[in-house]
Amino acid sequence: MKIIKLLKEWLVANIDKALHLLVCYSLVLTGSALGHLWLGVVVGVLLAFAKETIDWLDYGKDIGFDKFKPLAAGDLIADGIGILVAVGVAIYGQTTFAC
Repeated sequence: MKIIKLLKEWLVANIDKALHLLVCYSLVLTGSALGHLWLGVVVGVLLAFAKETIDWLDYGKDIGFDKFKPLAAGDLIADGIGILVAVGVAIYGQTTFAC
């Protein structure tokens, strides 16, 4: 139960990072379900960088690069984790259920 409490606290404090993770995870698994795992990975990576570019143009210039850099890095790390977990799930699912 302590793990669930810690997870809940992290999600409340980092909802933006959780959304980044879930969107990339969903994109990769959607690509996998359509039969093109790596297409989902490429789309996830491209959209992750596109989102950070939009964020830079939206508010990053106003706060400056030094303040924007850790925010963007955290988002991109969450995107990467979502992509890696989804690739693992997709590959494991293919090998497990391919019997």
